[in-house]
Parts: sequence; C-alpha cells; structure tokens
Amino acid sequence: AEPLFAPACEFYANLANPNAHTPVDPKKKGKKQPPAPAATAAYHVVDVFACSLDQVGLLEMSRLVEATGGLMVLGDSFGQSVFKESLRRVFERFPDDIPEDGGKMTMAFGTSLEVFTSREFKVSGAIGPVTSLNKHGPNVSELEVGKGGTSAWGIGGADPNTTIAIYFDVTNPGNTPLSENKRRYIQFLTKYQHSSGRTRLRATTLCG
Repeated sequence: AEPLFAPACEFYANLANPNAHTPVDPKKKGKKQPPAPAATAAYHVVDVFACSLDQVGLLEMSRLVEATGGLMVLGDSFGQSVFKESLRRVFERFPDDIPEDGGKMTMAFGTSLEVFTSREFKVSGAIGPVTSLNKHGPNVSELEVGKGGTSAWGIGGADPNTTIAIYFDVTNPGNTPLSENKRRYIQFLTKYQHSSGRTRLRATTLCG
C-alpha cells in the first residue's frame, strides 16, 4: 500500500481544483505540452463521515477535505455521540429570534472573497480553505504568502466558524505621511448564496 500512498494523496488533492492540472500525454513526452488552464474555484465542500474498524483512506483524503473547508469524522459506530453530534452541527440553524435568518441553516454556498486596498497596501495572499481566482491587479504583491498572486479567492462553503487569514505587504511605511485629504483603507467583499437561495454581498471596510 505504501507505493500507492503518494499517488492517492495527489489524486484527492487535485479534486479540490481539477482545472489547475493538465495530464501529460505520454505520446508527446519530451515535446511541448499544452499550457495548464487557469485555476478556477470548484465551489464544493467535501465532508467525510466514516465508521469502520478498518482503514478507509482518511489520511489520503485529508488534503481534499482541508482545501474545501470540510469536516472529517471517523468512528467505530454510527451510534457514537461524537458522530451524531458532528453530523447534527453540519445542519445547524440560526436561532428563531434572529431577523431574516431565524430558522435558516448557518451554512453558505458558492462563497467568494475579494480584497480591495489603497495604494499603501498590497495583498500577499490567504491561508485557509480557499482557491485562487487568479485576479491580478496593482494591489497584488509579488511577495506571496499561502495562496498568493491574486486578490480574490473562491470558498466552497462557509459558516460562522470559517476562518481565513489574509496577509498584506505594506508599500508605504510610516515615515511617508499621507496628505490630509487621503485615507488608507482595506475592503473585504464577501459574496455567497444564503441557505434561503438568495445571493448576498457583504462589504467590510477598514479605514484610517
């Protein structure tokens, strides 16, 4: 099983972003291959709930689950409290007293995150369950951290516990003051499909 471990890990990892990988044609080996297509977000979340006394390949699938922001639960029985509670929390709902969202599921679908900045900042990258949307611009830094080289990312799904770290490169140090009528700003645009079926756009702006 050991010789198959690395190919299995690569296979599952590629499922998180299938368009980013182009298979090599063995007949054209050594010749110029067609360029790989640009990476696009596969808007899905992979959750693995497994109950088995034998191995189910959970380690091989871990990169796929992590890349899509999913959950991994392995138990000996479907009747275990950990298994049942974890499955119940996937379909958790907002309290009934919350306006508009009362009784609706907390999960969101087809989520995308885009970052806009003033010229004093550049986006270095993101760490978390994200896929690069390859959106280049003057606010994208050459210094890459995590999934870098872009200012927009796709997220398979999101919930109140989803955490993503965005890193910035400061291009204007503090020894170069701004004029009185200018401000520094960072804006996050989060677009997602609510469990009600409506598409929502949330803007979060930091200015100073």
